[in-house]
Amino acid sequence: MSVTLYVEGGGTGKALRSALRRGFSSLLSGAGFTGRMPRVVAGGSRSSTFDSFATAHASAADRYPMMLVDSESTITALGQGPAVGWQHLEQSDGWSRPPGTADDQAQLMVTCMETWLLADRDDLNGIFLA
Repeated sequence: MSVTLYVEGGGTGKALRSALRRGFSSLLSGAGFTGRMPRVVAGGSRSSTFDSFATAHASAADRYPMMLVDSESTITALGQGPAVGWQHLEQSDGWSRPPGTADDQAQLMVTCMETWLLADRDDLNGIFLA
């Protein structure tokens, strides 16, 4: 079964969405996913990404949809466990977990991810190009 990753971001224009897809594909390839790369879908806004993911999940036949969105805030207040992503999204966004989804289908970017990607280019290259 192949994976489709719905990623928050990319704006509303084709060029920005294409750039986001290329960036995540490069990041995932550098992280060792070559040969088993997910299809990356730039979801646009946060709510649009969730809606696209939920629609894909409801109609998924041979693909496994996953969603990657910003956490927007610290997750520590919820505790730990495999469903913490869904718990956080319900608490922060009021999103109901679609029936039948697995714990790993909701992935969260840490609050400082964007800052780290921009501020630590040399270290980031060392990690992903090693």
